[in-house]
Amino acid sequence: HSCAEVLPVVRLAAPAIANNALAMLLQLVDAAYVGRLGSLELAAAALGNAYFSMIWYFILGVSTALDTLASQAHGAGDSRSVRQWGRTAGIVLLAMCLPAGLLLYMAEWVVVNLFRQSGAETAQLTGQFCIGLIPGLPALALLTGLQKFQQAQSRMLPSVYVGVVANVLNVCANYTFIWTFGWGFIGSPLATSCVRFVSLLMLSAVEIASMYDSRKSHRAEARLHLRLPDAPRTFGDQIGTFLRLGLPGGFMLGIEAWSFEMQTILAGRLGRTALDANTVMLSIASFTFISFPFGIAAAASIRVGNLLGAQQPGRARAAAHTCLVIGVAFMAVCGLVIFVSRASLTSIFIHDAAISDAVVRLAPSIALFQVLDGYQGVAGGILRGLGRQPLIAAVNLVAFWLIGIPVGSVLAFGSQLGVVALWWGLSLGLLVGSLTFAWVISRIDWQGEAQIALLRAAIEPDASALERSLPLLG
Repeated sequence: HSCAEVLPVVRLAAPAIANNALAMLLQLVDAAYVGRLGSLELAAAALGNAYFSMIWYFILGVSTALDTLASQAHGAGDSRSVRQWGRTAGIVLLAMCLPAGLLLYMAEWVVVNLFRQSGAETAQLTGQFCIGLIPGLPALALLTGLQKFQQAQSRMLPSVYVGVVANVLNVCANYTFIWTFGWGFIGSPLATSCVRFVSLLMLSAVEIASMYDSRKSHRAEARLHLRLPDAPRTFGDQIGTFLRLGLPGGFMLGIEAWSFEMQTILAGRLGRTALDANTVMLSIASFTFISFPFGIAAAASIRVGNLLGAQQPGRARAAAHTCLVIGVAFMAVCGLVIFVSRASLTSIFIHDAAISDAVVRLAPSIALFQVLDGYQGVAGGILRGLGRQPLIAAVNLVAFWLIGIPVGSVLAFGSQLGVVALWWGLSLGLLVGSLTFAWVISRIDWQGEAQIALLRAAIEPDASALERSLPLLG
């Protein structure tokens, strides 16, 4: 079964990886244009993007409820429920844009009063940058929900095609807004907002066109009547079920993202060399994780959810194990490359002997971190496919904030290890998290999860009550 799942997993993971890479490329292009305006503008844009990410990852985590609900409903052939969960996601994600927009509007105040790491001019530019991102926030929220709605149905390529076009538009929009219109620094975030809105229109057009595929709809409805009762939940029940998975999902991603921001702040207190070395290694670690295991995790959520909904628990288990092997193997190779090439890594970013020495000292801890990050990331994707977002959030809280950050801080400031200790602390936290996930996955009753999937994802009144009556680990 595991070998048979390699090709389906790769077919899902490859577009997901490409989509993540295209999203990262958008930010790189923005940075390239802003960098031509000056170092102050580049620093403000970097700070603005970091602040935006701290807010956005929570919203992105909320959208992972679709990884469970829509993928399981699609596997069961319940197209009506898939569409309903998609609409519910759109409403919830749009509502979350209101507090998120307010937080972005307060960016200058937050940078001045909470971050305390930049001057008044940088804080002012950061505030302008975040305000420029506000118009595109609703479009990004709906775009993300629509992408997950399509991906839950194993329709991965539309997002990739839209991402390619969006990157071309982003190059043109940045140039036009910054220089042709003469808007300067504020032109870059406004260009980003514009591109996000156009991307939503393009993907929506693809979705509208797909609605006319009547043959697919007829097949799905035929399977639906064989499997599920035709008794709709109330709207309040749908929102409640979505939020029971979505809100823990928000904390699931937010807790992890916020921990790395805290690590950067702690590294800054150890001196400029420690901060620069930490930035180099964090950039590498983020790139390797987002470019591959994050995509594998998305594929794991979709594949496991689809197979459980289709009542194929054996294949779901095989898909989970296949994803874990692929993700860990890739990150092990990445860790080995980082360790072997540690002496030359810094030259990609900066030429400085002190920073190079710090990077060399960091390499062993980063190499171990890569493997553990790969396992925890993919395992989290598997558990999202099973609807275990609350469990993942709890494990992340313990791993990062009760173990990783405290242990790293004590060692960093109470010994001579410095910034290296911060990464050893995170690695220890990830080790605890990975072992916990491994234990949970080993105890999964896959047959029972397949039965739960039908009731959880269906728009059926008593499903939520049954779900709450079942134990966490199945």
